[in-house]
Amino acid sequence: MPLLVPPLEEQRRITDFLDAETARIDRMISARRSQMSLLEERLDSIRDQLFGSFSQDSVSTPLMYLTDPYRPIVYGIVQAGPEVPDGVPYIKTGDLKRLHPHSLSRTSPEIHAQYRRAAVQPGDIVMAMRASIGAVAVVPPELREANLTQGTARIAPARGVSGEWLLQALQTRRVREQCDLRAVGSTFRTLNIWDLRRISVNAVSTEKQNVVIKQFSGHATRHALIQEATQRQVSLLTERRQALITAAVTGQFDVSTASGRNVTDGVTA
Repeated sequence: MPLLVPPLEEQRRITDFLDAETARIDRMISARRSQMSLLEERLDSIRDQLFGSFSQDSVSTPLMYLTDPYRPIVYGIVQAGPEVPDGVPYIKTGDLKRLHPHSLSRTSPEIHAQYRRAAVQPGDIVMAMRASIGAVAVVPPELREANLTQGTARIAPARGVSGEWLLQALQTRRVREQCDLRAVGSTFRTLNIWDLRRISVNAVSTEKQNVVIKQFSGHATRHALIQEATQRQVSLLTERRQALITAAVTGQFDVSTASGRNVTDGVTA
């Protein structure tokens, strides 16, 4: 493969230029990523204030009293068996980041029937009992029939309890700390069903639930927009960093007179 090999002095000028310019871009990328982390911390803080703090109209209530008595908190299938392409999907702890029918493993209808008590339906909350203990997700509308594994638990909101409100309450620092304290084991830590049912949540009236959900929704929307814009800037900076390297080493411009400004115009730290 033929390569353009400039004189040694020119090579040194190119590397000196790239060292300085890529370092500048890297600092900008690092600043944007730090900003994204701080934004996540800010949203967590807002969530704690709205859903986890004590108030005159809140009552510390065990989770089992906030769930449907006819569909209590349970875990799912112990042994799912081999993959069945046309079988019933089931949710593992690693699936909580993206609950979609096409990405889930599937078990046989017979095994699903044995654990029908753990079947989930759209709107149910699923919590991880192992690995990332306390991680939660809502069963989406497109997942009409599914089951769980032994490492996940179903939390079906009771009548008068908003699923969105309960989802946010379960992600507060107060609940996460309780999950962590109640988990057992050293190498493979597990939160058992008995303890999960007794995790306390600061329950409020249905009217108050709707109020705080509306307040949080506004913050979450603004947060998503800022995060999206910041991520676009990180992607753009990464692309321009590579473009700068390519242009410099292929001789598309004279590094002795260039500063790299054209590569980073429009994206500031």
